[in-house]
Parts: sequence; C-alpha cells; structure tokens
Amino acid sequence: MSRLGMDQAHQDLLQPRDLRMEWGHFCHALEALGYFRYMTEIQKRQIPRMLRKLQKTHYFFSVKAKRDYFASPRSLMRRQVERFIGKEIRSFLRANNVMIRKISQNMTHEGYTTTINGEDYVLYSSEELHDPDVDPYTLTTKRAFSVINEFLKAAGSEERIFSTIDGDLEWAIFLTSDLRALLVNAGYVQEGHDLFLYENDFF
Repeated sequence: MSRLGMDQAHQDLLQPRDLRMEWGHFCHALEALGYFRYMTEIQKRQIPRMLRKLQKTHYFFSVKAKRDYFASPRSLMRRQVERFIGKEIRSFLRANNVMIRKISQNMTHEGYTTTINGEDYVLYSSEELHDPDVDPYTLTTKRAFSVINEFLKAAGSEERIFSTIDGDLEWAIFLTSDLRALLVNAGYVQEGHDLFLYENDFF
C-alpha cells in the first residue's frame, strides 16, 4: 500500500460514526491503534471476553488493557503522588522510555512538592492551600498529570495521561491522540465532560 493509501486507511479508522452499530470496525480500529499493546500474550486471550462485555454494556472501563489506573484527587492530594508515579504507573512510563530514577515528596505547612530525578515540582503552595478560590485536590491532579505528560512528551512518546470521571470515581487513563479520537467518536467518552487532558500550562 502506498504512503497515501496508508494515511487514508489510518484516517478512515477515526471517522465519526455510530461504532456501536459498526462493531467490527471499532474492534479493528482499537487493535490497529495499539490499545492492547501493553498486555502480555496470556492477558490478550481475555480480549474477546472483554469486548463482548463492552458490546453488551457500552461501559468502556470493562476493557482492562493496562492503561487505566485509579487516581482519586483526594488520595493524590494526601501524599500519594510519589506512590502513583513511582510505583503504580512506573512500568507504563518505562515502556515509553520515561525512567524515574528517583522520586520523593515533601508536604509541610508551606505546601506539597515532589522531586523527580532531582527536579522539584510544586503541586500546591501554602498560599494556594489556604486560598478559598483554589481546590487543592483538583490542583494536585492537574499538576501531577502535567508533570507526567511533560516526561512522556520529552521521551518522544505519543501517549498522554488523562483524567476521566466514572460515576463517583476518578481514574487515569493513558491514550494516544488517535485512541482518544476513536473513543470520543464512538461515544465511549466525552472530551471536556468526562475526559480531561492536563499539560504544563499549570506551572
């Protein structure tokens, strides 16, 4: 296939359409765009079962492909950023050439800072913590995810971490821009409503 033909085929995967009716197209696009690339061969045996459940429920978080992680703003704000980055998503970051050699954090009355590979990142300051117009829970999530996305971008990865709301729960999910477009076009997530991208404009 020519380069032009490959680009056209790629764009065809992302065209808005009712993918609940065109189920085969959606499944093909999900796999072609690399949604399952982080699963082991043994784990991939569960893909047909997960997709059947997705088709039945239209609930995308039934597809566990080592891309989504529980990320409550309340837990992140209460000293959990170090654990989230340094342990929970570390293998995902490593797969995208992001090496977390050392991570620590410091929470005092002067604010909350995390130090990654020798660089300090302020998650919130004392002034922000006591500002009635600032939500420290949301601010911590925005800044922590901005840091993660900055590392991914610097490593040349197309993956980005998004915050997504699932009922009363909040999750983190890693997606490329093409996977994001596919899921939005398919109606599984609504950008700006239950899918949010935070980048370095919060620093």
